[in-house]
Order: sequence, then structure tokens, then C-alpha cells
Amino acid sequence: MKFEELKKYVDQGYSLQDLSNQFDKSKSGIRYWLLKYDLKTIGRKCVKHEVINGFKICNNCGENKSINCYQFRKDVNNYRAECRECFNKKSEGNSGELSFTCV
Repeated sequence: MKFEELKKYVDQGYSLQDLSNQFDKSKSGIRYWLLKYDLKTIGRKCVKHEVINGFKICNNCGENKSINCYQFRKDVNNYRAECRECFNKKSEGNSGELSFTCV
């Protein structure tokens, strides 16, 4: 695989899956070439909203909620991109009920 061609798509924001589809190669094959050429994809396309005056916009529902409605992640030293309510709804199928409701 040619460096210039791969770099062109990486610069356009293609994910690993997008590159795999574009070049008709496996994801592990694409990973090999990315490592060989020291290229990095941007990963998931996730908009990070800043905390402004104690409020933040949820990436899932789009509502502007108090920062108390978000889990703080110590591992990345930041708040989750989605509020607890949306996060719990995603995992609702596993437990059958919401474990936390934002007030």
C-alpha cells in the first residue's frame, strides 16, 4: 500500500473501518500499514462539548444539562460525552431498569 494514498484518506478523517472498506482490506491489514507509516486515525467521530458555566451539551440527546448529570471519568480526567440518563438508557437492556436518573 502506498503511503501517499493512505495518508490522503487518513487526513480526510477516515476511520479504521472506512479505510478497510475503501481499500477492500481487513482492519488488521490496515492497522499494519498505519503502524508501518506511523499514521493515526482520529478514531470515533465524537464531538466534545466544553463545560460552560457548569453546563454541558449531551452528545446523545443534545440537551444542555448541569455538569452534575455527567459522570466524571478519572482515567481521562474529563466528563463523559453523554449524560448519565442517556448512558443508562444504552445499558438498560442489560439490567432492565435505569440505575440513575438525573435530577
